[in-house]
Amino acid sequence: MNRQKELVLITCDAGGTMTDIFAVDNNGDFAVGKASTTPDNESIGYWESLGDAVSHWGRECERLLPPVEVCIYSGTTMLNCLLQRKGERVGLIVTGGHEDILLHERSRQIFAGFGYADRLH
Repeated sequence: MNRQKELVLITCDAGGTMTDIFAVDNNGDFAVGKASTTPDNESIGYWESLGDAVSHWGRECERLLPPVEVCIYSGTTMLNCLLQRKGERVGLIVTGGHEDILLHERSRQIFAGFGYADRLH
């Protein structure tokens, strides 16, 4: 028996050309959205891509957003600022003692035998 569809996870990659969204609902179903990246205002590409993703479920994003538990946003623009040291100064804020968590987590999850789906959720 399927529960009422609620969006619980949104991940976004705003690339140089395209903005991609991966959305997961509470039933474990997922949808992928794609739209052109809009460098002058990245929110435009984000909302268009999210709208494309949830349109696969025949829903509007505004109705699916309240129960979202995790929202991840990353992109080429931010990565380029960090790597090329151009533009605004950027940084990563973490809780003390967890500075290496991203490195450790990837290797630990693979070593522990978790499959891709388990690492994703």
